[in-house]
Amino acid sequence: MDKENVFTYKLLMLYIMEGLGDRFSSQDVIDIIVKLELLNAFTAGELYDELLESSLVEKNYSEEGCYSLTDDGRDTVESFRENINTTHMDRIDRELSIKKHIDKAKLYSSSNYYKLADNMTKTTLYFNNEAGEEISISLRTKTNSDAEIICANWDKYAKEIQSKIMDMLRIDLGD
Repeated sequence: MDKENVFTYKLLMLYIMEGLGDRFSSQDVIDIIVKLELLNAFTAGELYDELLESSLVEKNYSEEGCYSLTDDGRDTVESFRENINTTHMDRIDRELSIKKHIDKAKLYSSSNYYKLADNMTKTTLYFNNEAGEEISISLRTKTNSDAEIICANWDKYAKEIQSKIMDMLRIDLGD
């Protein structure tokens, strides 16, 4: 890839980062670039690392795995905005709008998992109660594939499951 193309793709990535706001993961940026078929994931990852090394992007130490644009990164986007192809900008803006809508829906619930040992995975399910407080449920499974299924189903049915759990816990058993 020649230097002009490298600059163009890095500028597109900075534009995406600006659109994502104050906190984003490298995967957020790479997913959008790949989904729009602008670059493959490997090349996008390399360019992202170069942006990080150039101090246009910095690690956000308040949240694990999150990054932020630096002032230099924002200035770069602003200075070269007119160099960004408007078709690419429109496609990116549309994708950012969709992502923000999906992210807003996910604020209610989320899930993750990680391997503890060879035959043990910890899965944590999160939801916000009526007062907006986060509640978590941790489960142990034997495989990552079980954890993936649980997380996928949690994403689909979290509100319904949370409602049933809360109803069951509110039952007065009598003395």
